[in-house]
Amino acid sequence: TKLQRLVSGGINFEGIYFKLTADIETPLTQPIGGAKPFNGIFDGDGHTVTLKVQGENNVGLFGATENATIKNVIVKGTVSGTGNAVGGIVGYAGNNTVILNCINTADITGFKYIGGIVGDTVADESKTVLIENCINYGDITALTGGENAGGIAGHMAHCGTLINCFTSGAVSNEGNSGIIVGWANRNFSIENSYYQTLDANSSLVAVKHDNGKTYSATAVSTAEHSDVVPEIVHRKHRAKDNA
Repeated sequence: TKLQRLVSGGINFEGIYFKLTADIETPLTQPIGGAKPFNGIFDGDGHTVTLKVQGENNVGLFGATENATIKNVIVKGTVSGTGNAVGGIVGYAGNNTVILNCINTADITGFKYIGGIVGDTVADESKTVLIENCINYGDITALTGGENAGGIAGHMAHCGTLINCFTSGAVSNEGNSGIIVGWANRNFSIENSYYQTLDANSSLVAVKHDNGKTYSATAVSTAEHSDVVPEIVHRKHRAKDNA
């Protein structure tokens, strides 16, 4: 797409607003941004984007973001990376990235830092990455020898925040992985988030981490799922109306 070419060319879109006006049914095969981050505002307006994205690092609808807001978009299809930072919405989310009201139904595969919404997030101490009102239905798979797969995020470092999210996709138990977040450290925080109960034999925890903190998330059954998701969607539309 034209936006893919412009971002890859290094054009700065900080503060510029893009709005999707229709579903994209022809599968996108390359991410928007990657070596160069997208730094504008992208509003999917509730539309669905079909993905068949493949690459090495920084793979997703958006390969990399910084000083960006991605909101109100649904993705379906597949996202496959042979390296790091592979996600349904964003592969690598850098400083001051906001991911709001997004849904992933695509299956995601990568080697390290693989997530349904975002693969990898890293924010400086004075910055943040926020993921809010997001839902993942896709299966998340780390390739053999890989690690850090999570239903919402593969890796959240430093000042990452996750609020009011839900995941029900399967997560591979390869390396350090978690049902919601594959690996978290430093000042990561989580609020009001849920995951659908996995197979009783699964040894995965909700959030895998190395910072000695305790993170709480709520497991829900298949039946309870029908109560949790409408509440997230309700908050999603409320946030959208106020955006």
